[in-house]
Amino acid sequence: MKIPAVDSKGNVTLIDHEDILYIVTKIEKVYIHTADEACTPVRTLKEFESLLAQYGFERLDKSNVTNIGQIKYFDRRRRVAYFDKDKKGKWVGVSRRNMQKIRDQWFY
Repeated sequence: MKIPAVDSKGNVTLIDHEDILYIVTKIEKVYIHTADEACTPVRTLKEFESLLAQYGFERLDKSNVTNIGQIKYFDRRRRVAYFDKDKKGKWVGVSRRNMQKIRDQWFY
């Protein structure tokens, strides 16, 4: 599925759902994060939660919808999911209530 968004240069681009690491809200704006950039979509986080559920995306806390298949490491103590094994790149927080989604999918 291709999702329209505006990149950092102001150009409209189409992002494949498989390239999305996570979608997050910050100060009432929604951002789609891929490995290379962050873009602004034309949908709300709640709309993305419904739209992308069939592709393995889950809400892991109140401010993100995450592609569970892209997670490479989960720090259970800190409740942080990383998208690289080195734990140096992008990451998302996981609420206590939603930790089970991570455990069920990959880690425990």
